[in-house]
Amino acid sequence: MEPATHHNSTTTHPTAPTVWSKGSKGGLITGAILVVFSLIMYLIGEATNQWLSGIFTLFSLIIGIVLTHRAFKEENEGYMTYGQGLGMGSVLGLVTGLLVGIFSFIYISFVDPNVMQERLDETRYQYEEMGMADAQIDQSMEMVEMMMSPGMLFIFSIIGTLFYAFILSLIISAFTKNNHPEHVY
Repeated sequence: MEPATHHNSTTTHPTAPTVWSKGSKGGLITGAILVVFSLIMYLIGEATNQWLSGIFTLFSLIIGIVLTHRAFKEENEGYMTYGQGLGMGSVLGLVTGLLVGIFSFIYISFVDPNVMQERLDETRYQYEEMGMADAQIDQSMEMVEMMMSPGMLFIFSIIGTLFYAFILSLIISAFTKNNHPEHVY
């Protein structure tokens, strides 16, 4: 007589990926790429180049979301709902924003605090070029200094990245979704 074999469902049917697991993994990868990019920008003296940073961040988020959706679908029999895609993109944005925010906070607070002064000086120069009066410039600079503190930049990094990832996911998920067909008996 042969011994009875037990079927372990966890080994024969792998668990489906979760929105959180795939989104956070995508966020860690996307965040790491953006941290390396930010470090390079700081080191080459282009930390204030908002246009280049914005474009690179936008494309990184788009690619990160698309690849995260693809990885999810590969592990989920090719299926992903619109809501799952939106959720993964949002989680990716949250995790990416946290990583970039932590990096920026540490860099600005401890590694090179002069970066913030350079940004403030550039902002003051822009206000002067616009022809603003000294009193207006001083008043505006008080607000800018408060908004550019390391803590506020950390918060804005999280909120801003989450917002952009959410908006991008609204669009991208419409193209990457693949709903499981309904089983009709």
